[in-house]
Amino acid sequence: MFLLLIFIIGILSDLTILNSPKLRLTIQSLFVILMIFIFNLEINETRIDIIDYFINNKIFSFFFLACCLLVLINGANLIDGLNGLSSGYFILVLFTILNLFYKDEINLEPNYLGLFFFIIPLFIFFLFNLFGINFLGDSGAYFIATITGYLTIEIAFQNILNLSPIFISILLWYPVFEILFSFIRRTVSHDSQIIADKSHLHHLLYYFISSKINYKNQTTINSLSSSIIILYNILIFMISSQFLNNSVILSSIIIFNVFIYTLVYFKLYTIIQDIKKN
Repeated sequence: MFLLLIFIIGILSDLTILNSPKLRLTIQSLFVILMIFIFNLEINETRIDIIDYFINNKIFSFFFLACCLLVLINGANLIDGLNGLSSGYFILVLFTILNLFYKDEINLEPNYLGLFFFIIPLFIFFLFNLFGINFLGDSGAYFIATITGYLTIEIAFQNILNLSPIFISILLWYPVFEILFSFIRRTVSHDSQIIADKSHLHHLLYYFISSKINYKNQTTINSLSSSIIILYNILIFMISSQFLNNSVILSSIIIFNVFIYTLVYFKLYTIIQDIKKN
């Protein structure tokens, strides 16, 4: 029922029936709050002292979790600007979790079968998506992010003794940081927070590759750009999987990701601006 509701919200957005970003966010918020309440979802700890201090307050914990899910859902939609980027990223997240289960490093019960049967059609969708045959749209992005968000919360709760919550943060870092970075960028530049733009990292990467490769098939360049981002995250996830319960190292990896993202973003932004001037 909840997946159908979030899917319908996305469909209405795709059909431009639900055009208002503020109204869409309000409906999403009500959906997320209801989902947390019905399924009794919660974050017990983050292993970040200052956040854990406030999480002990149930009201704060409730709304903190709601905000996290809202950022993830909208972040999934935000990175859906290149073929296969959003679908490929979330396949990578789910595959990483499944791989850890097969290696007996985490417990997935009772979510194993649901995850297994979800990742197969999603992978098939990703292959078509990569070649520009089909597209996620808002509905698909919301749907995938909601399932992934729910599963990661449950997995974190089930494996609290042998899995640092920060590892879960690493799995979801890219769409979450993309939306946070965009918020800061638009605030600093006094741009609208609700009007879509094409100044995100994946757009800049696409423009850069297009300027360097004289190739007429833009679908190939589009997919190549998303593949580069996914490959980077494959490397990050592989390294992070070696330190599942080491919050210090995992926190350092998140800081490293933020540094690399920011460095690459401003480097590409500078290059693209120079190209436009010339």
